[in-house]
Amino acid sequence: MPTGITNPLYGGFPGLGFNKGGFSGGGGGFIGGGWPKIIGPDGVLTIVDHVSYLRGKHAFKFGVEILDNKSIENETSNAKGPVRFNNLTDFFTGTLSRANLFLGDPIRTLTSQGYGAFVQDDWRVTPRLIVNLGLRYEYNTVVKDKNNQLANFDPTSATGLVQGTPYNGDHKDFGPRLGVAWDVNGNGKTVVRAAAGILYEQMSFDVLNGEGNLLGLRTMPTGIPRFNAGSTTPLPTSGNINLQALTITGGALGPVNTAWQTFNPALPVSGQPTLYAAVANPACGDGSTSPGAPYLVAPGPCEIYGVERNLKTPYVENWNLDIQRAITNNLSLDVGYVGNHGARLLGKLDHNQAPQGTGWNTPFTVAQAQSPAAAKAGFSAADAGKTSAQVCLGQGGEPINTQCVPNAFAEQAALPFTAPCAASVVGLGVANGSGGPFNPSNACLSYLSYVTIINNSYTSNYDGLQATLTGRNYHGVSFTAGYTYSHALGEGSDQGTSGNLPLTYNSYGAARQMYASTDFDIRHRFTLSMNYVIPGRKGFGQMLEGWGINSIVLIQSGAPWGLADVSDDFTGTNERNASTLSNAGEQWNFYGNPSDFTPVHGFTDTNGGALSGGKGGLPFSGNDPTGAIMASCTAADMNHFSGIQQQLALASLAAIGCYAVGNSVLVPPAYGSYGNTTQNMFRDAGFKNWDLSVTKQFKFKERFAAEFRLEFFNVLNHPIFSNPSGGPGGAIGDPSGGPPFGFSGLTPDTYSSNPQLGSGGSRAMQLGLKLSF
Repeated sequence: MPTGITNPLYGGFPGLGFNKGGFSGGGGGFIGGGWPKIIGPDGVLTIVDHVSYLRGKHAFKFGVEILDNKSIENETSNAKGPVRFNNLTDFFTGTLSRANLFLGDPIRTLTSQGYGAFVQDDWRVTPRLIVNLGLRYEYNTVVKDKNNQLANFDPTSATGLVQGTPYNGDHKDFGPRLGVAWDVNGNGKTVVRAAAGILYEQMSFDVLNGEGNLLGLRTMPTGIPRFNAGSTTPLPTSGNINLQALTITGGALGPVNTAWQTFNPALPVSGQPTLYAAVANPACGDGSTSPGAPYLVAPGPCEIYGVERNLKTPYVENWNLDIQRAITNNLSLDVGYVGNHGARLLGKLDHNQAPQGTGWNTPFTVAQAQSPAAAKAGFSAADAGKTSAQVCLGQGGEPINTQCVPNAFAEQAALPFTAPCAASVVGLGVANGSGGPFNPSNACLSYLSYVTIINNSYTSNYDGLQATLTGRNYHGVSFTAGYTYSHALGEGSDQGTSGNLPLTYNSYGAARQMYASTDFDIRHRFTLSMNYVIPGRKGFGQMLEGWGINSIVLIQSGAPWGLADVSDDFTGTNERNASTLSNAGEQWNFYGNPSDFTPVHGFTDTNGGALSGGKGGLPFSGNDPTGAIMASCTAADMNHFSGIQQQLALASLAAIGCYAVGNSVLVPPAYGSYGNTTQNMFRDAGFKNWDLSVTKQFKFKERFAAEFRLEFFNVLNHPIFSNPSGGPGGAIGDPSGGPPFGFSGLTPDTYSSNPQLGSGGSRAMQLGLKLSF
């Protein structure tokens, strides 16, 4: 394969993926790779100094802290040029679905500094009451690159990109602290504690540079030629960054050049425009405008990952109330409430998104209907003036199973930074316009695709009841039993460095779809750790003494998981195709009780659910022999939709299929609409584990001892399966990828690539010897 990659660090066979009917049960398994990912060396220089001063009932403490952070990053996801096909047939005909290309020099030497100062007073108001007062100030500088190879998106500039300091610093990060400890009766048996404070976050470099291990401020193509729609003259460069994360789309109706479709990876021909012909001449364009030599094909759009200019430091408000009671000299109970609220957390939105339904409700022009990509999907000049929705409903006589594809030309033309371009660009059919709500400057920047901007839009909330019962040395028995009942909510579960599930839609509003249980939301969790020192007797070579039993039990309720359809463009916004983040996708409609979709022994569909039908004429036989599943899904669509929406819902159902488990159904949304599922709406079957060990101690004189240990992990050999949390294009996260949706055939330790030290594996036993001297 002529990848055009010359750097030996990035050499190797490129990754090949299949959306449907391929490997891993049609789940988009990969052959080959896209790495390496080289990070480091990293370093943090810390200077800390504290001063304490006692005066009367006050214990004062003052302190300063200085951090100097440095990291050398060479994140090279997609460096080998992974290619994705819809199925094996498309692979052999050279018809690609999507390819990702990584161009330029990704190495960045990043630095930042952090400064902090605090004052604290521990005030013993009375012998039974202590008050803790504190105030901390923090300042973190804006991240810099050694060679000034960072830039940001600025729609008010002539080219859309500005190289230099990417955002303004935040200088108002004051964090107050308050704590109270009260000995209720003065005898130390009942103590009440309460506290509250504000803690500021230190943003990692990955937040700004590690999106999907590919995008960030370092990939802004300031030094790469960028061509707007209809123009063969590039915009003036605004810097010297030659790094480019290029997404090339093909298949149904993508605005691609014919050369992409005729690319044959199995038989490269000398002089043929190959998939990676742009390596020697990287550029950004609208995918339709051909600027001419030396560009062999029309450059595709560039994906932008920027940051809000006035980005604020995220912070968390913490508070808690705790009561501790000594029941006896050996037994104590601790009950507390813990809460926190995350504010100004890092979120992200696409600022270059087509309005909802654009791809389904915009009529085709004659040129669009006769384009190679449209012709491949069965369109012709007779379909000019019709919308995709009309063709999908059979108004042209076509079967709906193969014709339900959106008008990608219209989606591209409706992007806020493409819409204001000249009306003479016939290929895209764009016209002058306001640019939409996310293009206030009305700038024509049609070389852009997905414009992700990091902002402070996310929040989080946690409330937890925590109870701990502790017993100490009661006839040789000591134990700690803990129970937590909690709920964690938020729009995201990380700092924004990976693709969220689901996609964030500007016109839809992130709050409605994204604010839900986070990945860390475990409602119930019980732990019991116990050890028993068996009474012994002297003699018989110490064989009747020094024995002990230790046990740990963990029981917790199910962890959340969700879905992301990375194969279908229901909304008609092209969000699914526009981003290189293949694990961010669209949602379906769910009606019923989410607990019906709890996996049983790793399989969700063993509860009675199955996928009916099959996208693209690929039926999954044997899943619905009586038609009962499809009947349940059809009834759900009939009950929740009417008119044209009902017809489009039934069309997507017939083309793709559905799931039904118990009294609940999961159906694809109507074409041109959003689904109602939220992230993490399902739960797995929970986690139960029991570990046990037996110990025997020997003493040889006063200064030498030995301990033998026999340890059992997962004593009951109970099968535990990992959470089916979904994955990039995988069957477990994409309902339209074919069965088994919601399936997880790995134990948690294997799933996390840690089978030796992880949890959830089969029963394991080990012997140990510890010598002390």
